[in-house]
Amino acid sequence: MQNIIDTTSDLVAVTDMEGNFTFLGPSHRFLGYDPDLLVGRNVMELVHPDDYQETATAFAEFLANREDGRKVEYRYRRADGDYLWFETVGKFILDDAGNPKEILFVSRDFTARKRAEEELKRIEWMLSRKPNSSIQAQAENHDQGYGDLTKLNRDGIILKSIGHERLKSFAGDYLDLLGTSSAIYEINGDYAFGIFASGWCRMMDRASRNLCNTPDNVEALNSGRWLCHESCWTDCAKEAIAKRAEVEIECNGGIRMYAVPIFAGGNVIGVINFGYGDPPKDPEKLRMLADIYHLNYDDLLREATAYDSRPSYIIEMAKNRLNSTAKLIGSMVETKQAMEGLRKSENYISSIFRSAPVGIGSVVSRVLQKVNSRLCEMTGYDETELIGQSARMLYPGDEDFEFVGRGKYAQIADDHATGMVETRWQKKNGTIIDILLSSTPVNLQDHSKGVTFTAVDITERKQAEAEKEKLQAQLTQAQKMESVGRLAGGVAHDFNNMLGVILGHTELALTKTDEDNDLVSNLKEIQKAAKRSANTTKQLLAFARKDIISPKQIDLNDTVESILNMLRRLIGEDLDLVWQPGAHLWPVKMDPTQIDQILANLCVNARDAISGVGKLTIETGKKTFDQEYCNDHPGFIPGDFVLLAVSDNGSGMDKETLDNLFEPFFTTKEVGKGTGLGLATVYGTVKQNNGFINVYSEPGQGSTFKIYLPRLVDDEQIDKAIPEKKASAGGTETILLVEDEPTILKNDPDDAGEERIFSFDGCHT
Repeated sequence: MQNIIDTTSDLVAVTDMEGNFTFLGPSHRFLGYDPDLLVGRNVMELVHPDDYQETATAFAEFLANREDGRKVEYRYRRADGDYLWFETVGKFILDDAGNPKEILFVSRDFTARKRAEEELKRIEWMLSRKPNSSIQAQAENHDQGYGDLTKLNRDGIILKSIGHERLKSFAGDYLDLLGTSSAIYEINGDYAFGIFASGWCRMMDRASRNLCNTPDNVEALNSGRWLCHESCWTDCAKEAIAKRAEVEIECNGGIRMYAVPIFAGGNVIGVINFGYGDPPKDPEKLRMLADIYHLNYDDLLREATAYDSRPSYIIEMAKNRLNSTAKLIGSMVETKQAMEGLRKSENYISSIFRSAPVGIGSVVSRVLQKVNSRLCEMTGYDETELIGQSARMLYPGDEDFEFVGRGKYAQIADDHATGMVETRWQKKNGTIIDILLSSTPVNLQDHSKGVTFTAVDITERKQAEAEKEKLQAQLTQAQKMESVGRLAGGVAHDFNNMLGVILGHTELALTKTDEDNDLVSNLKEIQKAAKRSANTTKQLLAFARKDIISPKQIDLNDTVESILNMLRRLIGEDLDLVWQPGAHLWPVKMDPTQIDQILANLCVNARDAISGVGKLTIETGKKTFDQEYCNDHPGFIPGDFVLLAVSDNGSGMDKETLDNLFEPFFTTKEVGKGTGLGLATVYGTVKQNNGFINVYSEPGQGSTFKIYLPRLVDDEQIDKAIPEKKASAGGTETILLVEDEPTILKNDPDDAGEERIFSFDGCHT
């Protein structure tokens, strides 16, 4: 018996009285299941949903009537999800008492025959159709009075990617089977395609459009009274988009709508639908439609009766085609998007490659494959001279070439990252330039694909940095020497006073000592040593007074402009130096080097107050202050002044810092970063020239230093202002000398009546 079951071409199964499998033959030949996995499961679990109710009813009748041999047709689900048609005959298996205890089912696969029958029906139906029922003929005969709604399409992706004619041909594939209506919508609701092919649909659409009471299509679509549009889009298409799945509804015109979302790249980009099913013929339904659409009942009845009905298998075939069309449209849009994205990306990358202000290229095994025009400009080579050549030609020596290739680039490749290295290139004319090289592998997984790189010429930056370091060192040294000079000047002055005492008393002692006295030689040695020390002191004083000024009439604009280049090098390339000279400045009398010193100190302070990039502004102008203004603004002096202002957008200063700003040795910089004498020097220089300075600053708002230098009166006015000197009358006068060193003023009481020796700041009289 088992051998017979194993060799039969039918599916043999045994179930209990409730339909649960207790035994199956070699079912894998038909359904693809392991028989052991089906034992215990109910037969109804494998039945197609559309056949479920009919099969369940037949099984219940079989149990109730005990009718052996009844044949039932239904579809079984295979393990791969497909369905097969089976003819099944059941027979009861009786127990010893003659009562049914199990059921023997024998099922024969007739899927091929079923499909052949359906195909034959479809062919017969297609051959029996009326000649004028094609979609093309219907479309040509249907003149929509309101025009083509796709003209309202706002650059929709479906219409733009596929085109109207191709969409029309796609719609023909399924509308040839149905001959009703169809629409393809963009995700925003715009029409990509729309057509009413059947007489019923055309009639309902015209009536629906007339209800909108406006010739404007946009107003009509937004009115909510275009009932056919509401069915197709609002009720059916929107629901399909929201659910991301197929949707079926009954439309306002009495037939049914079927809609399928269109996907591209995993996103819904639109929806495609069609109408199907027979128009209603029920008088009550037709009267209701006549009232809603303002149509004649007889016209509705005539069109409904004339409608060419479609069998269910044709409708199913149309649905399958609609789904295939949705997938085809989505695939085409996705391909078009990918191609468009690739084209844009290539154009974008190409434009960057061509117009980039840095050199760009690619190498494979360190052989140049591609270079842009900027790289050619940097190196002096033509593109044809570089492509296909070893990158070695760009380096001045093997050491630089090997350092980049085996050092930094190797590390970059290992880390799968982008790295940078500073190196040197040699131009075609032999000039050596500094280069900042950045590179990354073309393919992180396959390094044989080569490396792309960018090259920036940093020669000027390197030179500027070196110059900046040099200037900074000079400034630091100058500040240190300023401090040393002040100290030396103070010490030298006091020491010079002591030397005056020594020389004075030595001279007095020599006048009182005979030439043959042994002390004379000792006193002369003391005098000689004191004079040599005085010369050394004079040298110290000269050093302390290295900034001895030579005031002269100057134009402040010319003086500032002459130092701008030095200031730009001093502050570095991260700061934007803006020069705003005032017009028609008054002249001032001042040593030009003092202007240099003031600006250097202020610009360095501004540079230190700015983190990263910033802006520094130097401007000049004219200002006149009257007494009333000065009374309201403490620190201001009445008169005509020439303004020199230096502003920055740095960190600014708080009130405590401003209160101590000009004190010598006061600084907010780190130890070793400043001496605290810069602004003190500026303050002293301004005061020395009878000017004044004001500072405006807040934390985070930058700082502005405004220096006011007195206007110089012209030479003619100066001459008139100075009274004419009278000639000295001569005679006996008394000279008053003032000295702060008591020892110098001290006189020997025994020498009354003799000429006295006095000292005034190191000068003897």
